[in-house]
Amino acid sequence: CVDWTGCAQFRHQQEVGGAYWSFTLLLTCAIGIVAALSHGDRTLTMIMGGACAGLLVTYALFLACIKRKYVTTFFDTRT
Repeated sequence: CVDWTGCAQFRHQQEVGGAYWSFTLLLTCAIGIVAALSHGDRTLTMIMGGACAGLLVTYALFLACIKRKYVTTFFDTRT
């Protein structure tokens, strides 16, 4: 299951739909930040926030660099 790794190049169109994959990418960041906040360690929270920011920035750059006709496949509900 590749949707938790954040590696968009490994996402297979028949494994999960694009909208679900994009949703779980955001969900992974949200769960990670909430877990870091609940742990109470400021350093851990900063590291997790930076990692999530980096993940979202690289995902946005990836979407900006691929052919426009493929961008919709990351937000489509079809598998």
